[in-house]
Amino acid sequence: MQTTQISNALTNGRKTRPSEWIFTAITIIALLSLPGCNNSTPPVDPSALPNAPTGVTVTNVTSNSMDVSWNKVDNAVSYKVYYFSSDNSSETESKTTINTTYTLSDLLAEKVYYIWVTSTNAYGESAKSSSKYETTLKAPVLSAPTGITASVNGPSSVTVSWNAVTGATSYDVYYGKTSATSTLATTVSSAATSYQVTGLTSSTWYYFAVRAKDGNGTSSFSTAVSATTAGIDDLPAPTNPRATANGSSSVTVSWDAVTGATSYDVFYGTTSAPTTLASNVASTSTTYTVTGLTPETLYYFRVSAKNAQGSSVPSTSVSATTASYVPQAPSAPTNVKLTVKDAYNITISWDAVTGATSYDVYSGSTAAPTDLVKNTTTTSYTDYGLSAGTKYYYSVRAKNANGVSEPSTAVSAITVPAVPTGFKAVIETGTSNVLLSWNAVQGATDYDIYYGIDSSVKYDFSSKGATSYTMKAKDFAPGTNYSFCVRAKNSFGASSKTGIASITTPITYQTIEISGGSGYQYVQLYGTYPRIYYKVTLKAGVKYKGTLDAYFTTLNPSNGYIYLDVFDASGTQVGDSVSVTSGQVSSFGYFNYTSDTELIIKVRGSSYLISGACEITFNPPTNY
Repeated sequence: MQTTQISNALTNGRKTRPSEWIFTAITIIALLSLPGCNNSTPPVDPSALPNAPTGVTVTNVTSNSMDVSWNKVDNAVSYKVYYFSSDNSSETESKTTINTTYTLSDLLAEKVYYIWVTSTNAYGESAKSSSKYETTLKAPVLSAPTGITASVNGPSSVTVSWNAVTGATSYDVYYGKTSATSTLATTVSSAATSYQVTGLTSSTWYYFAVRAKDGNGTSSFSTAVSATTAGIDDLPAPTNPRATANGSSSVTVSWDAVTGATSYDVFYGTTSAPTTLASNVASTSTTYTVTGLTPETLYYFRVSAKNAQGSSVPSTSVSATTASYVPQAPSAPTNVKLTVKDAYNITISWDAVTGATSYDVYSGSTAAPTDLVKNTTTTSYTDYGLSAGTKYYYSVRAKNANGVSEPSTAVSAITVPAVPTGFKAVIETGTSNVLLSWNAVQGATDYDIYYGIDSSVKYDFSSKGATSYTMKAKDFAPGTNYSFCVRAKNSFGASSKTGIASITTPITYQTIEISGGSGYQYVQLYGTYPRIYYKVTLKAGVKYKGTLDAYFTTLNPSNGYIYLDVFDASGTQVGDSVSVTSGQVSSFGYFNYTSDTELIIKVRGSSYLISGACEITFNPPTNY
């Protein structure tokens, strides 16, 4: 006799602790050898029975399953796994396997299960292993269905659809005339996620909701959705629907126009009553192409007419099967753009192409560039080492394992011009004008001229595309150092400036000669400070002395003023600086010369425009 402790024993009609439950297994092997009997069956050798499995363990316990494993028994050819639940100990089940693991499934949640294992061979079944017990987990609560929609099919039916719920084995569909839906329409299997509720009243508002179910219970209600059934006199459904597959991913749907319709809803799906809205199409069109479909798939389509009163019943469904997918080269890149960096670099960029794994960039001097300059996996490239002021064309092809696209539309740009060469500034003979000139630059459409006093220059004007420019003498102060430079430009940018060219403007005098002991000279002023110089020669003849006066009859503007300074031939100032305004007489000082004397009068003052007339008079003293 062998005894084995197991966990499903009952003692004296009451349930005891696992440690107290004992089953006694008695194996009796009898060999009967009676006289006169011809029994050829050999006797059973108890030692040939397999041993009881050891190392029984239980893992991966869920709400409805657990894994049982044990050590291999050398002379066993199969194993039996026995189990029962604590509230049903009278019904022991067994499973047979040749492996040393087995998954018990279809268990009840939150139940204690008792398990043991035996091994078998041709001589019989072993004793039971040590028992194990485990409790299944609490069953997960099903989520309420989501994505609920209600699509009106006509005056008496509405199709309700929802998203699948993980773990659900079926769904209950409810409807009613309030949001607290209470009428069970049907129970559908977990494979279905839509149901057409029929027998409804026309022109009536209905609510719909769905609950998910499994072996452990029912989920809460989904959010209720509503729909109004169509009226008896509503728009008729479109007739003569057609569906034509265009390839592996699109189908064109067509139908006959409906009088009174202002638009049409096109629905598609993989069931015979499709509910996915592909598009709302204006009434002027009776065709629509549904795109983004899966290759080698049967699709159904139907159309509803619409106006301000509502939607018609959908048309009858039509179907089409998309073609097999044929690998194709990518389409040509679009939105190709050029950015000129400077005189020697251009960056080309484009939009990514679906399915492309790389791009070939082409460059050239014509609108059909053929020189491959780069293969790249990015959507931009900078072409270096170009020539200044030169026009370049670019296009791009997309590539993948199936081939190369057509080239993109070619685009062009001109690099920034080079810095002008041969720049110079000279005083024009006989006029004192400043003449600027430089060599033409390839790719330049214009030139910017900069100038200023000493080395400080700023932009002043454009040459209007010319390679020379004459600046008038009246625009410069005499005896002043001026600096000039120039740069080339086009619509893509401007070059750096040339080096500085400098000149010193000459001094041009207005000559006044006063003879005898007294006299006056009338002179006309023009220009602005400090552009006016006067050279006055006093012809003595005899010894004289007196003052040199200046009188302005007009001065523009009338509130302006100027200063006059007098210098002798050596450059030494004589007399005082005087301020002269319109209508005022000012004396330069008292002079006493015994010979001809040359004086220089410099006009300076505010930055006002000087215009009008000035009298410069030598007045000898009254006692001369």
